[in-house]
Amino acid sequence: MLDFKQYYNELFENPNNIDWTVKTNSLWRGEFLIGDKEYVIKAMKSPGMPWEVKFQLMLDGKPTEKITGTGDSFLVFSTVISGLKQWISEIDPKIFMLSSYEDNRTSLYSRMLPNYLLPKSIYNIELFNGSFLIKKKKR
Repeated sequence: MLDFKQYYNELFENPNNIDWTVKTNSLWRGEFLIGDKEYVIKAMKSPGMPWEVKFQLMLDGKPTEKITGTGDSFLVFSTVISGLKQWISEIDPKIFMLSSYEDNRTSLYSRMLPNYLLPKSIYNIELFNGSFLIKKKKR
């Protein structure tokens, strides 16, 4: 029988591919499909501000952050984690924000981010007004 961490590691082992359509010093934008649903993941950097990262479901050609109950939440989250890992490994941001938008996501992110993306030994994660402020620790 798998323990909790092994179970979640298996869930996150097979993310869908992300098609990165933009990769610049101030914007990364990627698209991915889960079934027939299209999602967008973006990391944006405005001068003097931390990076802002979000992912959205496209509904009728418009992005939404609302929880829609489309299913496959583990595959969506697995793919988002994979995209964030790619972005972090190439950009190496010192500080960024990740919005959770909904209480359910805030709870999920609080549990999953430190275990699967942002080790506590490397990052400080603070919850601030529905967003996570993530700072890389100085070494």
